[in-house]
Amino acid sequence: MMDWNKLKVFYYVAKHENISNAAKELNVSQSSLSRHILDLEYHSKFKLFKRKSTGLILTNEGKVLFQTVKKMMDELNTAQHLLREIPSEIQGTLKVDATSSLVNSWLVFYLGEFYARYPEINLRVIGDDHFTSIDETQVEVVLRPYIENDEQELIQEYLMTWHLKLYAHPSYLVNYGIPQNTNDLENHRLLSFGEEDIAKPYDEVNWLLSLTQPTLKPYICINSSFGLFTAAEAGLGIVSLSQESPLLRSSRLVPVLPNIEGPQIDIYYIYPKAFSTYKRIRVFHEFLKEIIKRDHKPPQ
Repeated sequence: MMDWNKLKVFYYVAKHENISNAAKELNVSQSSLSRHILDLEYHSKFKLFKRKSTGLILTNEGKVLFQTVKKMMDELNTAQHLLREIPSEIQGTLKVDATSSLVNSWLVFYLGEFYARYPEINLRVIGDDHFTSIDETQVEVVLRPYIENDEQELIQEYLMTWHLKLYAHPSYLVNYGIPQNTNDLENHRLLSFGEEDIAKPYDEVNWLLSLTQPTLKPYICINSSFGLFTAAEAGLGIVSLSQESPLLRSSRLVPVLPNIEGPQIDIYYIYPKAFSTYKRIRVFHEFLKEIIKRDHKPPQ
């Protein structure tokens, strides 16, 4: 019978394709991991890795073993989560992943209210525009557009729609005038999100640049929705924001070309099917649906 500790080492080395990175995650020495891999190969009588200058690559036998061990690790993680759900109280850590714009311009405004209601739940929120998979990020809930072709069994429940519109500060409009149509935007300063090769929170994030042909050039690029909002508040230009964002409540920004509709971004509440019985996932979902029903107004 294979040693479980050696199989666990094999899993992390195969996952990282690198002994050094696996050693850092497991907080053990590289030499110790190397010995475990050699012992596992000796007792299994199979070569599990091909050594390359760039790292390690699984052999065919290694791929078979990795898929089996991965299933074991997934089942173990699920069991650990289920054990945490046994107490009757709603408690524990809830790891949530969302786009940076969703975190900075929406979710953060409601965290205090959530904690007041559920003080025993410890939220860990990751705001990142680069997303691979729930398995890779090791989170329990994802707030993002629908995930296509997911390899895991995911429950994806529609949460809300963001309606993107154009806004500017009154001081900017005094200095540069109020555009009357999209052609007028050629004479205005547009604030856009990042460069082409930077991860973006959703497709068509820079839709305002495509309102005329040829495509408009941005005045300032900022890889942050809150940064774009702050720049617009400072009177630096015209920005695209979700009209559902709480940022606009205390802002002096006013709509620009209000009849122009930007993309509509559907956001989903996503979690693994194996976690469907978790109380903290359920109450967080109900909380978000409640505040959306309370605070979101119909599109104007």
